[in-house]
Order: sequence, then C-alpha cells, then structure tokens
Amino acid sequence: MWTRASSDRPVANRFGWLDALAFVRAFPRIALRRRLRLGLSTFARISAIDVRHLPRQRFFTASDGADIAYRNYAGPDALHLVLIHGSACFGDQFHVLARRMSEGGIATVHTLDMRGHGQSPGHPRDFARYAEDVIEYVRALAAENPLRRIVIGGHSAGGGLVSAIARGPGAEGIAGWMLFAPFMNIADPGVKPWFGGWVARIERLKLAAVVVANALGIRRYNSKPLLAFDREACLHDPRFAREWPFTAIFGFGPGPAQARRMAQGSAPLLLLAGDRDDCFEAAHYRRALARIAPAGECRILAGLGHWDILVDGQALDAAMGWIERHFPAMETDIESGEFRHVQFG
Repeated sequence: MWTRASSDRPVANRFGWLDALAFVRAFPRIALRRRLRLGLSTFARISAIDVRHLPRQRFFTASDGADIAYRNYAGPDALHLVLIHGSACFGDQFHVLARRMSEGGIATVHTLDMRGHGQSPGHPRDFARYAEDVIEYVRALAAENPLRRIVIGGHSAGGGLVSAIARGPGAEGIAGWMLFAPFMNIADPGVKPWFGGWVARIERLKLAAVVVANALGIRRYNSKPLLAFDREACLHDPRFAREWPFTAIFGFGPGPAQARRMAQGSAPLLLLAGDRDDCFEAAHYRRALARIAPAGECRILAGLGHWDILVDGQALDAAMGWIERHFPAMETDIESGEFRHVQFG
C-alpha cells in the first residue's frame, strides 16, 4: 500500500452565492425538460473492454487515511500520465488507452478510482477531497523521482475535476493536461438536458435546498444522494456508482472559479471530443476552451460519441500523437542523473 507524500491541503474549495446562482439558472435547461434516452451504442464499447490484462489493483492512502484504488501501467519513467474517470464510472474504462500508451513506450499510466467509485471507499463530505486525492497522488509520484514529467487527464466529469486542479495551487509543476469530452461547468450551454440521459433522476427540491445550505456554509447534507444514473447502463457492473451526493456533483466540476482561466502557464493542453457526443454539444467546446485555456488545442473527431473517445482507434491515435509531439522520448544521462531529449536523425 502506497501512502501520500504530504498532509498539506492543496485545495480550498468554497461554494458561494455565485455558484448557487449558476445552478439555479442551469437547472431548468438541464433537469426540467423531458428526459432524453441514453443511446447505449457508444457506452457498449466501454462494456466490451477486454479486462483480462488489467494490471494488479493497488491502493494509495490519502492524507485522511482513506484508501484510493488505482492501477499502474508500466512504461518510461520520464513521463507519467494520471487519468481520472467521469461521473459514476471507474478507472478501468481507460484500460485500452492506458495499455496502448504503456506498451507503446510512451508513458507510465495510472488510472484512479475516485472515492465512491470502483474499488475506492464512499463519497466524502468535503468537495475538495476529490481534487486533493489526485494532487496527493501526483505529489507522491513526483517525490519518488523529481525528474519525472507528469500529465493529468480526465474524461467527462473527470475532465471537470482536472480543470479545477489546473485552476489552483495543485497545478504547479504539472507538465500537461488532457481533457477527454470534458464537463466544462454547469452553466455551459454545451451541457445537454439530463446529460444526454446519463442522469436518470434528480431530487430537485432536495438539491435546491442543499445548494442554498451550502451557500450559507451548511455542509451536513452534502453526503445524501441527490441524483441517480441510468440504471440500465450501470446495473451490469458493480464498479459503477449508482447515485451521487452533492459533494460529487460540485467536486467533479471545475470549482467555484468557473470564469477563471486554467493556471496552465506554458504547459500544453489537449481537449479531445467526438462530434456525436451523448452528453455534451461538442460544437461549444472551442469557444469554452478559448475562455479558460486560449493556448489549448481542441480536436473534435467525426463520428465519435461520449465513450467512444476512450476506446476508438482514431481518438487513441490523436491522444498518443499529442503526447509524442509535446513530450518527445527522453533518455537518462547516467553520469549526470538527468533526463535529456533524444535527438532523431
């Protein structure tokens, strides 16, 4: 079992009246319209992943003592890619991408099960815990070898979580960011009603009450279930989270500074999505990315849905090509103990 590198709290996540107002404005558009039926065709590709070659599951101990499940796909030590799954999901959905990156000699890949998902313990009462778990994991990787370059990526709501990290002190030292069909924020016009049908039920009155309570600083109701996901999609696999409390609804989003730019500095960023995304209107991504990360690269791939982006060959090639372009192969200078770029041709 692996333990954290530091007990410092790297994220201060607050919920205020501006956030409450964003929820109130977005609510009629997302949850008061007729619920869409989730198209399970792209979701089925995730369900069909061959899991016979999954690496051994391990556990990382966070600063509050909770054990966070993860898998490690061995590759070059010079570059490590940490991947965060989306709402209700789990890290094994990155298996195809992680294995390709690992076996292709591109990066060592880590897939995490966030709290309340996969094999990790239940949801926390603190919004910031999800981001803190990722940052503590990344800091532990960096402590093992300070010469490593670390890229953080996230799919769907996991992309929202990654963008929250990129807006705060946890962004320091991160070499790059990858957003796979990301959730931008609750007020973004690209969010489809009921997230395309992925969300099956919302406790509307309870959610409204908890939103107001949090704006007043009351947190005691944050761990109560407030929304449920498509049962037909989730029932076949116990690793799915069936319901989400308010901590997950807010914690997996980009955080309270929704209008602020990502603190990416000179670190490259890739946003990868399909033009047939089930949950979000992909046409809005370029404008949204221009607001939060003007230097980021946005690629919209033809014919791909929300979960296709994690398994389709076109998407995998785009992700791997971006990594190879921005993080060319490196080798170790044994005498100096430093990494240097490999020169080709």
